This record gives sequence, structure tokens and C-alpha cells, in this order.
Amino acid sequence: MPFVRESGGRWRSCTTVDLRQLPERGRTRFEVLEEFGYTRLPPDGRDAAGPTWTRAAVEHVVPAGFVTDLASVPTVLWGVIASYGRQTLPAVLHDMLYAAARDARATRARRLRREADTLFRATLRATGAGPVRQWLMWAGVRTFGSPAVVVPLVVAGLVLLGVGVLALGGWLTAPSIALVAVVAALGALLVSLGVASVEQGADGRARFRPASLGGLLGASGLVLLASAPVVVVIVVTTVVRFVVELGERPVAQPGRPAEETAPTARITWSPLLARVPGRPEPPLE
Repeated sequence: MPFVRESGGRWRSCTTVDLRQLPERGRTRFEVLEEFGYTRLPPDGRDAAGPTWTRAAVEHVVPAGFVTDLASVPTVLWGVIASYGRQTLPAVLHDMLYAAARDARATRARRLRREADTLFRATLRATGAGPVRQWLMWAGVRTFGSPAVVVPLVVAGLVLLGVGVLALGGWLTAPSIALVAVVAALGALLVSLGVASVEQGADGRARFRPASLGGLLGASGLVLLASAPVVVVIVVTTVVRFVVELGERPVAQPGRPAEETAPTARITWSPLLARVPGRPEPPLE
């Protein structure tokens, strides 16, 4: 399941993506400088450099100029999972597929996002990401990429976290109220998962998809399980980041907007390759 890039009229396997960081304050976004693609189809040709694909065999193409935030991981969580790394190419492809689903009607968009999430997990596995990273990142996009699920999931997480803190601290004086709150929060979450599982199929009809509900239940469970340690990381990182960024501002050339002239980076990402003693570094693609 390779990522590919066009070269000499044929598409060939690639492991890099060339990006330009955009000079935006408060956001970290990147522009793709050279298009690349992805396909699950076998190569339909071969030359001296290796297997090749025709354009028709490339299932998805990320165009040059596409803007992405890479893996949509909040900066306060980069100490746990960064927005770049082995997940870079899968994340850019996933962003492109989500952008394509944005203009579809709600029930069709749900199916397109679910398919994009499944492909995201498969490409993470293909790039060598470990099982914990695969499933956590998939759970994140599966839940927070579903608009109907976000608010009930966050509320359920906060309720469970609050009840847990009160219980551990010995301050839970009304367990019946706490139980009602937990049941209500989880019930609302279950209803929202049911709504998000109504998808438009290939026949154009919208219906409830049990497989979609199963995936959302599993993803929500993973997110809730990870919420307690993640909240601790968020609080600590937010305080540290606030202190570190005091006084920062965009720097621009006189008379020109910062968006055009602020210093930025052109980043070429490549997976780590094992070096052989005496062999030179492989060139960037």
C-alpha cells in the first residue's frame, strides 16, 4: 500500500513530502509543495528504478497547494503524540479526504469520514507506526471527526473525570447524584453515537449501520480511557507554553504583511532510514 509521486510520466513509490510552514500566529499549518498520491492497487508497470503505476491506478492524489495541519494533535499534546513523524503522509492524506467530505450531505459525509479514518489506520500500520499509536490516533479522528459525537463525548469525559477525582479524594458525599450524572452523560453519548451511525450507502439510501456504531463505541471507549492522563498533560503543558510564549509576535518586513514576509520553514520530512557504515546518506526524493 504505497504512497507514490509522479516522475517522468510514471508514478513511483515515495517516502517523503515537501512542506512549507505557513506564517500564522496561533496555528501551525503547512502547504504541500509537490503533489503525491496513495494507492492500494498493485503496480501496473516496472522499469530499472522499480515498480511504477499509471495515473489511473493512483486512487487518491493530494495536490500541490493543499493546506494541512498534519496530524490534528493539539500542541499541548505533542509531548505524547506529535503532529509529524511516521504519521505525516497518512495525516496529510486523511486531511485531504476529510476536506473532500466537507461539502457532502451529512449522512454521506459520515460514511466518507469513516472510510477515511479506516484508511488512516491502515496507512499508519503500513508506515510502521506501533499499535498504541495506530489505535489512539484512529480513536481521536473517529470521535472528534464526528460532529455529533464531540460535545457528548467531552461532557461524558468531564463527568467521569470529576466523579473519579471526588471519589479518590473522599469528597463524594452524594453517590446517588454522581451515579445519575454518569448514567445521563453516557446515555447522551450513546444516543449521539447512534445518530452518527446513520450513513448514506452506495445506493444513496441513509440507514443505521451497526458496524459504524461498533467502531464509534470502541473509539469512544479508548478516548475516555486515555482522558485522565491526557488532562494532566494538557494542564502542565498549557502553563509551560504560556510562560515560554510571553512577548512573542510575528516579525515582518516594513510595509509588508506578516503573512507574506514572516520567516517560515520549508520542511522535507522523511522516515528514519538505517545507515550502513561507509554508505552515503540517501538523497531526498
